[in-house]
Amino acid sequence: MSRLLGSLLDYNLAKLDGHMVLATSIVNLDRECEEELEMLRAANPGARIEFEVAGDCRGVFDESRVREALGNLVSNAVRYGVSSRPIQVKVTGTDNTVELAVTNAVESAIPDTELALLFEPMRRGATNSSRAEERASLGLGLFITKEIARAHGGDVRAVCRDGLVSFGIWLPKTKALSDRLST
Repeated sequence: MSRLLGSLLDYNLAKLDGHMVLATSIVNLDRECEEELEMLRAANPGARIEFEVAGDCRGVFDESRVREALGNLVSNAVRYGVSSRPIQVKVTGTDNTVELAVTNAVESAIPDTELALLFEPMRRGATNSSRAEERASLGLGLFITKEIARAHGGDVRAVCRDGLVSFGIWLPKTKALSDRLST
């Protein structure tokens, strides 16, 4: 229930202010993502969540917001993916950015036109589950993930090819710091 209320609050703040407030610090995202994935594995014992890190993932980020975004992406993979296949999480650092990508198998392809719409508020994919948690979903997770990425100066992407769907966010390593220094 608190997660739903938090999502509604984030949605309303994003619509009213047009931006999300971040509490940034120097963060190593590979460590933060590993900790978040441990919690997600405990909450979803039937899901096989694999984790891979490449490159330097340090930068200026709001660690709790990035963890929230990762949680949204993995929760969607658990909810909508093929349960017998692993969920692959990859965090890749380059000189200037960090990308978090969550890839999972799907039963049927998602057209590109529908993928873009999933980042809009109140949109949900089709699921066959009758679990109360899924019925209570407001369809705000990917929208909030997009807002988190954009607040950091980054963006989101989604691709569906060959039975796999990949949702990801890329974040510049220093955007939030440069914004703070210029004000």
